[in-house]
Amino acid sequence: MKTSLLPLLLTLIGAPLCQAVERMEIAKVNTDSLTTETQVYGQNVGEDHMLFIWWMPFEFWQSTISQDNTLTDLEKKEFLETLEDYSLVAIVQGDFTTLGTMKFYSREEVNKNLKITYQPEKGPATEIFQEQNISPELNVLLNIFKPMLAQMMGNMGSSMHFFVLKNTDGDDKKIIDPYQKGSIHFQVAKRKDKAIIKDKIDMPLNSLYIPRKCPNGKDAHISWKYCPWTGKKLPE
Repeated sequence: MKTSLLPLLLTLIGAPLCQAVERMEIAKVNTDSLTTETQVYGQNVGEDHMLFIWWMPFEFWQSTISQDNTLTDLEKKEFLETLEDYSLVAIVQGDFTTLGTMKFYSREEVNKNLKITYQPEKGPATEIFQEQNISPELNVLLNIFKPMLAQMMGNMGSSMHFFVLKNTDGDDKKIIDPYQKGSIHFQVAKRKDKAIIKDKIDMPLNSLYIPRKCPNGKDAHISWKYCPWTGKKLPE
């Protein structure tokens, strides 16, 4: 019996110390990490320009609200029901003046050249359009967010513009799923020379998953197929 168990024990000892991909319980998601993953600052904007984009999927609100002890269960339920079919995009754009101050763009200036597309892992890209018929409940929430950000971030926060994206199609299926492979692309333009600025957020979002472990014990990013330290294939 002991002899027959030896090969099995050797196999277990030599097995990679990593588990299959598993979603993190939404209440345990690290909201700081999730926030970092969903913010970009624009590529090749130049020294005279500033662009900040923050995409807030529904999962961001689920995680944040579930960890908020100041809200009642009913308030949390109503909050999430209001946001369930949408994601929000917050954008701050501005030009530096010769004196080093910032001349921020109005919402109309940003929106004039704003284009958002979703590229799934397979298939063509889909342009994501803004929701035109915003409910009174969602308007109330947006009016709460704006002064909060202004207080937290000063002029940058008060110059942050929100755009509401419908995130379900006619069959109530999610258009952008942060758990799936794909990327959301943003495009705006400068005021002065009309130069196009682009950036993107890749998915799946790492913070929404329980970290897999490489054989050396280090966390493996959700996008990795192989451990970069050992070359071992990671479970999917």
